[in-house]
Amino acid sequence: MDVHCWGMSREKCQVARSYLIHVIYLSKKVKNVDSIQKQIPQDGRTVAKKLDLTPELNHFICCPQCYSMYDIETAPHHCRYKTFPTSPPYGTSLFHTLRFIRPLPHINRISMHYSRTQHIQRNRKPFSVFVTQDFSNWLKWFIPQSKKSIEDWRLSITTTSNTIYDYQQLPAWDSLYPKCEQAKNSTTLQLAFSLFVDWFNPISNKTSGKQVSLGVLALNCLNLPPKSQWKEKNTFIYGLVPEPSQPNMITINNILRIFIEEMVQLNYGIFIQTPHYPKGHKVVVRLGCLIGDLVANHKVLGFASHSATTFCSPCECPKAEIQQLKLAKLQQKRIFKDYSIAFKGLNNDAEHTRMVRRTGIRWSELNHLDYWDHVQQIPLGIMHNWFEGILQHHF
Repeated sequence: MDVHCWGMSREKCQVARSYLIHVIYLSKKVKNVDSIQKQIPQDGRTVAKKLDLTPELNHFICCPQCYSMYDIETAPHHCRYKTFPTSPPYGTSLFHTLRFIRPLPHINRISMHYSRTQHIQRNRKPFSVFVTQDFSNWLKWFIPQSKKSIEDWRLSITTTSNTIYDYQQLPAWDSLYPKCEQAKNSTTLQLAFSLFVDWFNPISNKTSGKQVSLGVLALNCLNLPPKSQWKEKNTFIYGLVPEPSQPNMITINNILRIFIEEMVQLNYGIFIQTPHYPKGHKVVVRLGCLIGDLVANHKVLGFASHSATTFCSPCECPKAEIQQLKLAKLQQKRIFKDYSIAFKGLNNDAEHTRMVRRTGIRWSELNHLDYWDHVQQIPLGIMHNWFEGILQHHF
């Protein structure tokens, strides 16, 4: 099943399995070939299940308007999400209503209409489904094969010169995992992951034609060597935000809620079996930074848009003073969370608008992470900031 993990289809793996069985069968040196053949599963999916190689996928019914999540088995027919406790629910239909008629024998003209209406069957097909992987289960696959590389890289950067070329050498790492905590939990594997959020048009990248937005949420381990951090095998795809549009500044939290709940649990640590820790090695996972363009970052973090009165995320500069090159008073973590919690408690759109105009801050699900700093953990994305924002004008 190793070839399947590296991208080979199940059908080709099945052919490879049959070929290996045939080689074993032809070998005269192997005793009890028939009994061995019976013990080997006939289907590659059975092998993957026994070896715990199949990813666990969670399916949720997703409201196409507000992106609220519902369990498939218990989902209502219409969305029940409320922007405010006193406001009416969205009421968006979550399902297509499919109708089909059973063939009825011996239908006469008089009873035709009555009989057909009595035998109409209704089935529900969801408008939108959000599929996500379980991050904890993915870590059980990721840690055993990456732990040695992580530890070797950590050792190499702590024994080199003062030149900074890795995230773990920055003050941001000591802020995420304070030195007293690192010393206290020296045997704990402390990991930091970047969260990448962006939207793209799956149909084409052209500005003309049909516009469809499909979002992606992906995580990469910042503890790995730089040459390995962004490889496909080390990238965790949390999920794809369903098309055709994007969530707004408020409904983006409905997408993030399930993920943040899992990150809160990972902050306390989980135990994962490794070759050196067969009974389980404690692993703590935290978000190190958010990577994305300006629109995605402001949505996820809970800042106002780039065209708002208070537009700047690092400082409190108003739009009227945008020409000033000097930064205004920097945003403070505690004050940001206080404003964000106050925003969540407002009761109508008018209060929302007034507070955003005054503070430039909305509610964000990231507030549930005690270690998260909405200002300090936002790097400048090289793709959007340099490649698309600056360098394209030089060629």
